[in-house]
Amino acid sequence: MFTPPPISSALNDWACDPLDRPLVSLIVRAAFQMLHDWALHMLERPRSCALEQAAVRTALQGMGASLAWAFADTGVAARARQRMRAVQGVTAAEPSPST
Repeated sequence: MFTPPPISSALNDWACDPLDRPLVSLIVRAAFQMLHDWALHMLERPRSCALEQAAVRTALQGMGASLAWAFADTGVAARARQRMRAVQGVTAAEPSPST
């Protein structure tokens, strides 16, 4: 008879590309930090210390700034749209309005 692994081990073993593992690990750690104490207790996970919480928050804020730049009108997405417009007969979709 098949016995599924405990949910806590399934939450720790993400199937992803080895190059993506640090990013995925960071996002998972942030997700655990957002859980209530009762949920952490059910998952048999301790609450992260304040230093780890601050480090994860700072790292995610840095990632957010990088992503905002990449998708801004002057970032990577804008440059890709310029290249697409340069190709004859190809029209790139305009960016959605900023909110």
